[in-house]
Amino acid sequence: MAARHRSISKRAGALARRLDAVQERRPWLAFPVAVMRKFGDDRGSSLAALISYYTFFSLFPLLVVLATVTGFFIRGRPDRQAALIHSALAQFPVVGANIEGNVHALNGNLLTLALGIAGCLWAGAAVSDAVRTALDDVWDVPRHHRAPVWRGRIVGLAWLLVFVIGVVGTGTLLSIATSRGVALPGSALVLATAIDIAVVATAFHLLPSDRPPWREVVPGAIVAGILWAALQTAGSWIVTRQIQGASDVYGFFALVIGLLSWVYLTAEAILIGAEANVVLHRRLWPRSLVPPPPTAADLTSSDEQAREGHALAGDRMDAEVH
Repeated sequence: MAARHRSISKRAGALARRLDAVQERRPWLAFPVAVMRKFGDDRGSSLAALISYYTFFSLFPLLVVLATVTGFFIRGRPDRQAALIHSALAQFPVVGANIEGNVHALNGNLLTLALGIAGCLWAGAAVSDAVRTALDDVWDVPRHHRAPVWRGRIVGLAWLLVFVIGVVGTGTLLSIATSRGVALPGSALVLATAIDIAVVATAFHLLPSDRPPWREVVPGAIVAGILWAALQTAGSWIVTRQIQGASDVYGFFALVIGLLSWVYLTAEAILIGAEANVVLHRRLWPRSLVPPPPTAADLTSSDEQAREGHALAGDRMDAEVH
């Protein structure tokens, strides 16, 4: 029996090495494999979970800000204000309608409103901090080279403005694309995808501490934007499945599960785009699936990760020597 198991294991290993050799010789296979290897090396699933956590707690403060600001500038037109909120929540299939009924504008004098909006923005900016931290990890930015909290928060607030405008625009276009009797739903979907790409590209350029140039972030932004648009198109089916599977056990909390699942998938799509940028920029392919021996890309990736974790200690040693 033991000999049989060894024989099966040996054949499986040989097959895995043959498949590995096939993907290493074909760039169209090696590149996506390298992206997923980098995603795993960076604990991409954990980073996506962290982004989901902070998005969940940032969502309601940001929606309160949106409701308050739109109510201030669009006085006497509650229909338009409701349309803007609905467009923003169209990004969250199925669960968005339940959230919409619980979003209310702040009330009070001008000073109270200003303080309330500032507090909500500061709380809502936690999501941009989580995205910035994830992108720094993806780019292997050394710890002591990362932006201080105050500067990262200011840049994050600037990106949040772009994000909110993009979310409202995309939600409006997706509503048009999915409505009946519209002449050009395909054009609306294409425009929504273009907005998603622009929002993601802005995040990839602005948020990392070592800001990469635009030419290095556009390819991954295109990948992430298309994945995001695909998730938005299939979002109702995805979230409904999550809610139906959990509603019998968790009841109302199934909506929370659906919301977190949706945000998690979106965060993973964005991080895959970021990983694609790094792999393309550093030419981190082909990667071996069953080392040893490691490829040159494997060694380069390991060196970059080591530099991220040990650069501060190395700098201290150099300073002591000199």
